[in-house]
Amino acid sequence: MRTMVKYSVLLMLLFGLAASACAVDLSRETVAEPGKLPGTYTAVLIGGTFAADAERVAIFDLEGDSYSFLPVTPPYRVKKVEGLTASAALAEAEKLFSSHCAYNGYRVKSLKLPDGAIVGYELTPDYPPALCEWGNTVTVGYDVGAKGVIKVYTGLLLPVDDGPSFGKNEGSGNILRR
Repeated sequence: MRTMVKYSVLLMLLFGLAASACAVDLSRETVAEPGKLPGTYTAVLIGGTFAADAERVAIFDLEGDSYSFLPVTPPYRVKKVEGLTASAALAEAEKLFSSHCAYNGYRVKSLKLPDGAIVGYELTPDYPPALCEWGNTVTVGYDVGAKGVIKVYTGLLLPVDDGPSFGKNEGSGNILRR
C-alpha cells in the first residue's frame, strides 16, 4: 500500500511538471485600427443569448493556422461564422454587442503566442460605468492546449461590496468576485 501511494504521488508530480512545461500563454495588445486586420477569420461569438446577458465576447480566429478556439460554455451560447474579412467579422461582433442596453463600443486586442505569431483577436464590449457600475467587466482567459486547441473562459467580474448572494443557487454561476 505504501509503495502504491509513493508511485501515485510520483506520477502526479510528473504529470504536473509535464503539463506546466507544455503551457503556452497568449499575450494581448490593443489594436489601433481593427478595420485593417489582414486575413480571413472565423468569428466565434459568445453570449448575448438574452437581452440582459452582459457576458459577451467575440473571438476572431485566424483561418489557415493550426490553432482553433473552443469556448468553455454551453453550445447554445456560441455562434461561429466562417470565412469573414475583418470588416465583415467586425459587423458580426457589433451585432452581438449592440443588442445589449449598455452598449458603448468595444475593445480589440490581438492574441499572440510567445514567438509573436498572432492567432486571433479578442473583442470585448465597453460598458459605461454609469450603466453597469465600475466593476461589471467581462473577463476572458485562455488555455492553449494540445493540438492547437485554445480553450476560452469567459465571466463577469463584479464588485465584492454589492452584497451577499442568497437563495438556492447561492455561490453558483459564472460570476467572479474581486
